[in-house]
Amino acid sequence: MVMDCLRNAKRFLATVSFLADTGLKDATDVVHKYNQLMKDFPLDELLSATELDKIQDALHLIFNHLNNRLRRVAYPIRRALPLVEAISRDFNDKLLQVLTSHRLTYTPYETFERLMTQTQNIFRAWDDDIKEFTNVAREVTRKRAEKFIPIKITPAHAKLMERVRYLRDWRKQHEQLAVMTGPTKGLAGVGKELGGIDMEEEVKEAYEIFKSIDVLDVSIGEWQISCWFELLTYVCFKRARRFGSQPRTHIMSESPELKTKSLRN
Repeated sequence: MVMDCLRNAKRFLATVSFLADTGLKDATDVVHKYNQLMKDFPLDELLSATELDKIQDALHLIFNHLNNRLRRVAYPIRRALPLVEAISRDFNDKLLQVLTSHRLTYTPYETFERLMTQTQNIFRAWDDDIKEFTNVAREVTRKRAEKFIPIKITPAHAKLMERVRYLRDWRKQHEQLAVMTGPTKGLAGVGKELGGIDMEEEVKEAYEIFKSIDVLDVSIGEWQISCWFELLTYVCFKRARRFGSQPRTHIMSESPELKTKSLRN
């Protein structure tokens, strides 16, 4: 506004002095160059995604745009690194939102496994995109003769990725356990011989308790969630050994393991 007033008043000398003293022209040029990187930035495709495959497509669009613009626009690499970490935070929030909407603990195992495969593919796609970005960043740094900085990204979704991996492995083991304790398998008969315990029903009850846990809440410590996973799956076998001669009661009331865990927390 100040510059417009000076120009309208034909105070050209003052305008030139103002630009020289404040460095406004150089700053305006820098802003213009930086805006070229952000122009048509496809972040909305990620934020509006409602399916896992759409998230993966959005990541490819974002990194293709970023890598191409970095080669053509004088955007500092030191500023590009926190930008990528910010993208990781949006990616983490969106992926968590989509996975939560599927209610993973309630879905049939076949559907769950398909969702986990898609999620692992998305994480691999992120790793591939980061490798390409790292190569571009190093190449651009050398060409511009910029001061060397380590190209290191701290992904915000690292904990979610680990939790998804653990959840997938655990539910695979639980599915195998459910099959083993089915009516046509040997463990079901062993349970009945040890005091009339229905092993198939015990596994189902353990899983019902597991459903109430927010398994994607990474604020819950890895040690705590792993203890829950293991105890809820295998406590039925410990009950069979320890209480084989007692009448069948609810899993939570009879299990000393879960009582001890509750007291510790």
